[in-house]
Amino acid sequence: MRTLLPRLATPLLLTLACLWPTAARAQVSFATRTEEGATATLRLAEETLVVTIDQQFAASTLTQAWVNETPGRLEGRYGIALGDGVRVHGFAYWNGEKKIIGEVFEKEVARQVYEEVTGLGRDPGLLERTAEGAFAFRVFPIEPGERKRIEVSFGRRLPRAGRTVTYRAPLGTPAARILVEVADDRALGGVRSSTHELTVATRGGKLFVEAKARTADAKELVLAYDVLAADFTVAATAHRVPGHDGWVAIALAAPADLPAAAVLPKDLTVVIDHSGSMSGEPLAQARLAAEAVLARARDADRVNVVIFDDGVESLYPVPRAVTAEVRAEAIAYVRRITEGGGTDIAGALDRALASQLVDDRPDVILFLTDGQSDTQAALAVARKQGQAARIFTVGIGPGVEKPLLSRLAAMARGRFTYIENLGTIEERVARLYQQIESPVLIDVAVHADGARLERVYPRTLPDLARGEEVVIYGRLVGDGAGKITLTGRAGGREVAYAASLVPTGKPRPWVGRMWAESRVDDLLEEVALAGETEELKNETIELALAYNLVTPYTSFLAIPAEELTDGAREVLASARDRKRQIREAHKDAIALSRDEMPPGDPVLELRAPKNARQVTATFPFGLVEDLTWDESRERWRVRFLVPKDVVDGVYEAKVLVVHADGEVELATARYTIDSMAPDLEALATTVAGGVTIRVTARDGLVLGSVVAAVVGMPSLRIDLVRQDDGSWIGVLLLPVGRHEVRIVGADGARNEGELMLAVER
Repeated sequence: MRTLLPRLATPLLLTLACLWPTAARAQVSFATRTEEGATATLRLAEETLVVTIDQQFAASTLTQAWVNETPGRLEGRYGIALGDGVRVHGFAYWNGEKKIIGEVFEKEVARQVYEEVTGLGRDPGLLERTAEGAFAFRVFPIEPGERKRIEVSFGRRLPRAGRTVTYRAPLGTPAARILVEVADDRALGGVRSSTHELTVATRGGKLFVEAKARTADAKELVLAYDVLAADFTVAATAHRVPGHDGWVAIALAAPADLPAAAVLPKDLTVVIDHSGSMSGEPLAQARLAAEAVLARARDADRVNVVIFDDGVESLYPVPRAVTAEVRAEAIAYVRRITEGGGTDIAGALDRALASQLVDDRPDVILFLTDGQSDTQAALAVARKQGQAARIFTVGIGPGVEKPLLSRLAAMARGRFTYIENLGTIEERVARLYQQIESPVLIDVAVHADGARLERVYPRTLPDLARGEEVVIYGRLVGDGAGKITLTGRAGGREVAYAASLVPTGKPRPWVGRMWAESRVDDLLEEVALAGETEELKNETIELALAYNLVTPYTSFLAIPAEELTDGAREVLASARDRKRQIREAHKDAIALSRDEMPPGDPVLELRAPKNARQVTATFPFGLVEDLTWDESRERWRVRFLVPKDVVDGVYEAKVLVVHADGEVELATARYTIDSMAPDLEALATTVAGGVTIRVTARDGLVLGSVVAAVVGMPSLRIDLVRQDDGSWIGVLLLPVGRHEVRIVGADGARNEGELMLAVER
């Protein structure tokens, strides 16, 4: 009898989520109990992390094997906290040797199937987001001695500060095998890690990195490298699918070492929430942060302080020039702040904006709050002021209304900073102030020549400070060569930075996924601000199902077909049919993320010593598979299903070979993904006793087999024989009369095309 995890799964997930570490801390956990409720422990016997970084987009696959060394059956809850901005792109688990791959469904459907099956004493894999960048699912049963394998694939665009790009990922054990490939159109250098010893090799313009933990308690990989491009180099990465609009990712980074002369005098107004919810540590930390900001203000600046709860008051009517007296007075005013009542963000924002002086100086408002307020009233105030002042918002603690503060900052070309850990508030605000005091490019805008740029996110581009990077995603209309240009003002003059777009290039489907994620984030922010409508909800769900995304409306569900009840099978069939219809309406997304598996799955082969201990392939789309020795071919081979996020083409897999003596080698192997069914053409000629059938493929595909059979008379069939000219010919014996012949031809990837041919004898 199961006693630990009740079937009321949703309340359980919400309760446990609040006990998780913050999303910024990468961590893996697998909490298990016996069926009687006693705590138990699984041993992490094996762990592999394979990472492919392309143009700062990191696709990672973490594979783990956990062993139940207890004498009893266990149930558990697997959790992984990946950090802000990280998305899970796929997950799977194994029942014995059988791999169960997750699919994205509407959350209500996934829950319905989940509840149906758990009633039979098993837990299917239901992976849901429990917090920002954190995901979890339950596992039952874990039998005595069972080796439970779990695989999670995730991705994100890596942050860049100055020239430095940083990658972080959680680990369950310091003994994890780690392989990283880094590719970029720009020159790279300075690969390093604060957590692991690195072995770095360069082949074919790419960096190949193996990492071994420095210490016995390393539970996170931190990897950094430098981009050696010239200052203000625009990186424009496009992905196009023939017949569809394309996608583009655009990035521009400002150097971290620009001279101080780039800093302009400004008017700075610090707005502090001192409502009741800020009492205690939050208000104390906010006061310290405000003091630090006021202490850093330059003599050429002007400052003011506004405080609010359900009322608003300010230190000065308008910002005053910084002198020793003004600085001391402002800091003393902040130190006297005590907790108050409600939270009127709109009123405080209106007061701060109304107190700005009308001149050529930049106006900057730094807004610190932990609470929620009248969303529409605050947005109305921001809309009224336009972009006259830059607004930087800081959300403190778990109760903050992040969508509102994010939108307020975006509308005014500022930045939103979320601080969940109060211990870091002073440090984070000091870093934010560095952004405020050194905007090197303002009024940023993006333009496209030779192609049309549509549905661009973020909608409003922030100012660019020293060491910062702005990243933009959009749809490209038109398939010719073109140019992307970012414009703005630097030091009071107009500047422009451009990059070329090429019609074709290396396939980068991640660009399309990142655009879809940006669009979904925008929709979800609108839901949080304006309320849920059917239009917003439906578009979010459709994009999530089309692009295979986990959202508040969708979840990953992995369940063995043999464990489905009749009711669950019917629900899934209906859900898959709806998903097919949605994907049919988003053909561009189908080209990026194909759920429909080709009739034949491809094969990967590699020459390696027969006595190798292990040969494991990692595919660019995140799948990890072990190869087995094929005696007849004298090669290592694996046949694999084509999972999510893959388009047709020729690819390379990274293969880890562990030789008999323990030496580790990283090799590559090419394979072809081909899901295009052959377009068949057939001709029938009457002969004695039947007809001769000749079949070719119009589209030039090389056929691997062709079968012809009479409809309604299955015994009348023939395997056609391939001719030197690539055609397939055979004689089909037929009785006198008119017949329908079904012809099925398969190509080398076992994709099947068929046609019906009317013949008469």
